[in-house]
Parts: sequence; C-alpha cells; structure tokens
Amino acid sequence: MMKRIMVLALTMVMLLCIASLGMAKGPTINLWFAGTESPLMKAMNDEILPAFRKAHPDIDLVVTFVPWGDLSTKLTTSFAAKVPPDVFMHGQAATAGFAFNDSIEPLDRSMATLADAG
Repeated sequence: MMKRIMVLALTMVMLLCIASLGMAKGPTINLWFAGTESPLMKAMNDEILPAFRKAHPDIDLVVTFVPWGDLSTKLTTSFAAKVPPDVFMHGQAATAGFAFNDSIEPLDRSMATLADAG
C-alpha cells in the first residue's frame, strides 16, 4: 500500500509541475490512473481530485481509471497514435521502457523550474 501511495504522490507532483509551468487559463490535463483497488480510486475521487480542483479551478483535470492489465497496451497504442495522456501512472519497469523508447519526456527541467520558483 505504501508503494501505491508513493506512486500517487508522484503523480500529483507531476500534475502540480505541469500546472505551475504557466499554462494558459483553461487547459485540460488528461490523467490515466491505474485503478483496480477501490480504496485507492475512492481516495482519488473523494479527496485528491477535489483538493486539486479547488487549488487549480482553471485546470480541467480529466481522470481515466485504466485497469492494470490494460494499461501497457493502451499506453503503447496511444503513443503510437501520438495521442497519449498528459500524465499517467504505471510501474517502474514499464515506465523505464517508455523512457528508453523516447515516448515520455523527462521532468528534470520542469522540476528545476519549480524549485527555482520557490
């Protein structure tokens, strides 16, 4: 459970980084969340999303819960079609493969900008 909480926290950090990059008012962020456990999806829907939406009312955050068993296939297909989600949750091994294939963008510069803004 602790590992999933860490993944969830990292997902929210990525969303906050994206939100803090000076995006135009009214952007839509598509988040694919690996959802199979009810308590985790309930926490996302009942606590995390409302808090994010309250803090960033100008951002339209669209969350799609994707079963773990379908996630890699859906992501691979979306990358090939050049219509991937803006942010997604996945395990380390799969994420490393997407990074190796240049399907995802490193957040190093975004994190550095966020740290400088503090």
